[in-house]
Amino acid sequence: GRWEGRFIKQRTKNNKAIYGYVYGKSYSAVKEKLTKAKSTYILGANYSDKLTMNMKFQDVTELWLANKINIIKTSTYNRYKNLLNNNILPFIGKNFVSDISTAKIQDYVHFLSTNGRIDSKGGLSAKTISDIICIIKSVLNYAESLGYNHCCALRYIGFRAEKKEM
Repeated sequence: GRWEGRFIKQRTKNNKAIYGYVYGKSYSAVKEKLTKAKSTYILGANYSDKLTMNMKFQDVTELWLANKINIIKTSTYNRYKNLLNNNILPFIGKNFVSDISTAKIQDYVHFLSTNGRIDSKGGLSAKTISDIICIIKSVLNYAESLGYNHCCALRYIGFRAEKKEM
């Protein structure tokens, strides 16, 4: 059979969607073409040039967020955006995806658990740290799906909160 994918290229002055279409012989082929087509419209015409180079983590997060915006609830999107802007991007945003390692992420997780608060009065909660880890893993998986390699063994990244005595 023939598969079709549709995405919003732009909107008119009346906020009416103008769609773009991609076609393929399988679902996975269309999904891959659709991701590239959406990215082209998000980043502009020079996206194909960026594919040949290594991409910075913050650029991949923009694509990842744009991909998630219609999939997740607005409150979840806002939470992801806040965690990215306040916690993740200041630490690893300027790094190239290929330079991000398991050790770098584990060091960052340790930092978050001890000094991660913005006011420098201690560490972040276990829930916030696990949310940050989840976002980093998801962005790196998305980068991998776009063809960018990283040196991060994602399954070894984690955090376990120490139990407090009652």
